[in-house]
Amino acid sequence: MLEIRDLVKVYPGPVAALHGVRLDVPRGLFGLLGPNGSGKSTLMKILAGLLAPTSGRVVLDGVDVTDRPQLVWPRLGYLPQDFGFYPRLTGEAMLRHLLDLKGVGERSRRSRIALELLDRVNLGAAAGRRVAEYSGGMRQRLGIAQAIAGDPELLIVDEPTAGLDPEERLRFHHLLAELAETRTVLLSTHLVEDVAMLCPRFAVLRFGRLLLEGTPQQARRAIPGRLAEGLVARDALEPLRRTARVTQHLLFEGRHRVRLHVPEGPLPPEFVEVPATLEDAYMLLTLDDAARTLPASA
Repeated sequence: MLEIRDLVKVYPGPVAALHGVRLDVPRGLFGLLGPNGSGKSTLMKILAGLLAPTSGRVVLDGVDVTDRPQLVWPRLGYLPQDFGFYPRLTGEAMLRHLLDLKGVGERSRRSRIALELLDRVNLGAAAGRRVAEYSGGMRQRLGIAQAIAGDPELLIVDEPTAGLDPEERLRFHHLLAELAETRTVLLSTHLVEDVAMLCPRFAVLRFGRLLLEGTPQQARRAIPGRLAEGLVARDALEPLRRTARVTQHLLFEGRHRVRLHVPEGPLPPEFVEVPATLEDAYMLLTLDDAARTLPASA
């Protein structure tokens, strides 16, 4: 169990990135959801022992590691949002170099370990190719290979599917789900779909504050009223936004498909009731939070 207790981080300025975040992360996949700038990456760096909090504690399996992050490192795998590779190296050489830096395994066995890890993330056939030739998804899988080296108990991945095509995202989803069977995997993302597909439990962070912690089902059921969906002409979209709470807006066959929250009363004309999604719950939560934090004159 990873326990996060009242974490505060204030950067010079001062700029408060975290406001007393308190959270329990159990074994398995746990999602940390929030828009860019919400404080997710700051929290990930603190948990990985790369950044000291201003106050608060991080406890891993009963051991307070806040002031001694070196206690976490042997048990940790970390894939940051921006992971740098040497593009001229092959995948095998790059991973072997990272194993050397991490001190994983005996030096004489690191080539074998590198190849075993590449096979595990479905990169065995590309072991001899230069990293410069890898796709974005292949680079992310190479990043996961270095993160799981040494079989860590805690795996932290920060925005791992951002920029991946649908096929690569699905492959990465399966890999994360497999890894979570035997360890704690903390997935930080701004993509609601990733959390909805993968995470039995999740939390929402916004402006450094924890807004919600629970299951996707609990979040959906907590929505009061009903959700409705309909097709809207372009010139009717803005008037609709002024009178209703829009949770999603997509183009569908050249027309605007809109989802609305209807707290009470009848549905708007041409709209039909639809089941709530995690995207609806997330958007309503952040809209409510924005309304609470806006100045009264706004």
